[in-house]
Amino acid sequence: MINEKNKNAKGITLISLVVAIAVLMIVSNIIIYYAKDNLKVGKLKAMQSDIANLRDKISSYYAQNGAIPAKIKYTNINHIKESGVISSNVDIGDFYVIDLSALENLTLNYGRDFEKVKEDSENSKQYKDLYIINETSHNIFYVEGIQVDNDIFYTDYTKEEIDTKAVSLRYIENVKIPEGFYYVGGTKETGIVISDELGDDLNNTKKGNQFVWIPVENINDFHTIEGYYRQKLDNRLPHCSEPDENGYNEEVAEYNRMKESVKENKGFYMGRFEAGKVNNQVVVQKDVPVYTNIKWGTSKKNITGGVVELAKKFAEGKNYTDVTTTLCYGVQWDATMQFIDNNYIKGTCQTDSYIVNSKEKANDSGNILNTGSNDAYAIKNIYDLAGNVAEWTMESGTDLARVYRGGWYSISAANLPASYRGYQDANGENATIGFRITLYLNKQEKWSPSYDERGTYKDKNGDTAYIPKGFQVSEQPGENTIYEGLVVKAKDNSEFIWVPVKDINAMATKLSGVDSNGRTNYQGKLYNFSQMTSTQMKNYGQGTTSYREPDIISSYDNNTSYNKGIVSKSLLQREYNTMIESVQKYGGFYIGRYETSINGQTVASKAGVIPMKSNNFSNRWYDMYQKQKEYTNQNNFTTLCSSMIWGSQYDAVLNWILTGNDKAKVTANNVSENHTNGVVNTGTIAADKMNNIYDLEGNLWEWTLESYGTDMRVIRGGAYFNYDDNSPSSRYVGGTEAYPNTGMNYVGSRMILYNR
Repeated sequence: MINEKNKNAKGITLISLVVAIAVLMIVSNIIIYYAKDNLKVGKLKAMQSDIANLRDKISSYYAQNGAIPAKIKYTNINHIKESGVISSNVDIGDFYVIDLSALENLTLNYGRDFEKVKEDSENSKQYKDLYIINETSHNIFYVEGIQVDNDIFYTDYTKEEIDTKAVSLRYIENVKIPEGFYYVGGTKETGIVISDELGDDLNNTKKGNQFVWIPVENINDFHTIEGYYRQKLDNRLPHCSEPDENGYNEEVAEYNRMKESVKENKGFYMGRFEAGKVNNQVVVQKDVPVYTNIKWGTSKKNITGGVVELAKKFAEGKNYTDVTTTLCYGVQWDATMQFIDNNYIKGTCQTDSYIVNSKEKANDSGNILNTGSNDAYAIKNIYDLAGNVAEWTMESGTDLARVYRGGWYSISAANLPASYRGYQDANGENATIGFRITLYLNKQEKWSPSYDERGTYKDKNGDTAYIPKGFQVSEQPGENTIYEGLVVKAKDNSEFIWVPVKDINAMATKLSGVDSNGRTNYQGKLYNFSQMTSTQMKNYGQGTTSYREPDIISSYDNNTSYNKGIVSKSLLQREYNTMIESVQKYGGFYIGRYETSINGQTVASKAGVIPMKSNNFSNRWYDMYQKQKEYTNQNNFTTLCSSMIWGSQYDAVLNWILTGNDKAKVTANNVSENHTNGVVNTGTIAADKMNNIYDLEGNLWEWTLESYGTDMRVIRGGAYFNYDDNSPSSRYVGGTEAYPNTGMNYVGSRMILYNR
């Protein structure tokens, strides 16, 4: 039985066993293979994750700083080139080791040799556990690479994609390429060319509108000069027409916006070609008919119906959002001459210079040609600056005329070179005069998210500022550090600047008796300029400073004939003490970036609003004081107090400026650029800015809460009608002009914020 059962029992045959073992071996090998493969893929994904992370961080850094975070050049890239992922069309220029220490909150899987390279940059090519970046394309590569079987991966794309994986270039040699434009070619030295058509080239085959960057490294060189063919024209302002009867002229304001942009961006763009006309539309293209027989405007002061209007509307018609287009200003033409020959401003151009004799690069054949039709007439990638047609500018000529520049096709360019200046009645049309469009970069606003709760901001230098709840911090270069003037924005778009006060003892009040006028004397006022010369001190205080008491709360504050008994001595004393305590606790306070503007019951500190004049109010000083005091309540800023500025705060601002970039402006004999035009909108004058604060030296005098005498308040700063040595930003006025109940259309005020 047993034997029979054994005979009929089913077991594993030898063949089956062999097959089973073989299958198991195959399965085992598959499992081992895929485990091995997954490990390789995991490493590859880790590298790709690193690159994506780096690209995001570098993009933010680039947008904020206009440069990539990389300084150490890296040349050991032949093996990456051989893999086929470096493009000769896209990855132009040098490669650099990414400075990982410049990028915040960064976590990577690879790149550990960066610390070694920092210490041994001369031998950087011997290290490979590094991430490098191409200066033009911003493509990122891992030098060591990740091997998966027979392939080695150095970046996050394949060789089939090499000509498409380039950053949308926003800067070339730190020159910004505006939104809606594309880099075409050239360098800062030869002329950077941009076009509003993707894929356009230096031959303008895509018929995009093209412009060339004109560098202005030093804003002090951005002016007109006499010499060469720059004959002086009588009875004209240098770059713009006279103001209108209301004391404000949009053309002046436009000029100042343009100049501010040139200063901040170190240049502007000029049309590569003379303006052309295609299908009755203005274009800046090659080989099209030149737009001539068109007047400047209806008159010298009326831009309608002419080239000024066409140029201003050009951006709107093309949906440009990042730039403003204008007719070329005279000073822009001169900057272009300086770009071509850097001896132009010095007045030392040689006789064979293009500036002095443009014969070899100008169409003076007697016949007008299409725009840019001859490459021989181009210099610095700009065509026909001399010859073909002369070109209208914004510059004023005589009482009726506007200035044109350059020569034209029917007169020798040896006699009328590119620098030539002539003028014609603004409403005159001429076949020999066309125009050229320029564009300047609009102010780029980039703000942090609103603070959900009040907090502390720390800049790249390690300096800190208190940020109120609901406010945003500027992320613009030049506006995001304490040293230069940190700009913050409230929800009503009013802007303020943080003023650091490191030594509160300089502001603290200390009772020391009563002076000869019966005023309580608080000492320790913050204007300790011990390092000033006597001349500088005189400029600062406009005379001796013995009468410049600190923020005295004098007996007149209860006088109903001046303040109707509303602003009491005790009230102001409490406010002053609260402000001092806040400054001590938080290390500073906020000052309005602009002079205060009031429209009805709304008070603001922002650019472009109606200028605030004291004669808008029935109770001049009190109305301004009260409206500014109510500002935070109106905007529901529960952690803040607002006020008209105190004298000690005004001096704190000047002391702070003395430690910053604009220190020379405080004690210099400042000549406000707004000294002939009357009151202008807030923030209009680019030159009247110190540590990002506008109009301390010009536009309006400003009330403070400081007392002077028994019946006056102190007013500070310069005004539009003061343009001599006696009106710097530190000017102190306590005379008959400073009666708080007196209506004066040249006295405004400045708002401050401090924590409750």
